[in-house]
Amino acid sequence: RLNRKEGRACVLFGYSLGKCQRMLAELARLADTLPDGLPEPHVYVHTSVEGLNKVYRKAGFRLVDTIPLDAKEKGVSYAGQLILAPPAIQKSGWAKRFEPCETAFASGWMQLRRSRRRAGYDRGFVLSD
Repeated sequence: RLNRKEGRACVLFGYSLGKCQRMLAELARLADTLPDGLPEPHVYVHTSVEGLNKVYRKAGFRLVDTIPLDAKEKGVSYAGQLILAPPAIQKSGWAKRFEPCETAFASGWMQLRRSRRRAGYDRGFVLSD
């Protein structure tokens, strides 16, 4: 909410297989519990995440609506939006287009001291199997 208010994108990194789908499923569940649903009814995702989302949906998992991001898209503002992407692209030009942004990583690795700072994320969320 603070990022939305201040015009920053939220770029949340998680592994394309499993972690991102767990987060999208939790957002879908959360949308049902909030009086007005989610502020945005969708989440932008890297294409590697979207490919696996299709497999999860076909298997019957309920995920919040997603919009795949085209690598060639330029000049679009993502201020206040949530973007899910694999951690491998954190320092890439692909990720730089979301600036200004806050970054976070959701992984079991965030349980280890200094993992968040060492990797350069603004926040870390422990999400472990």
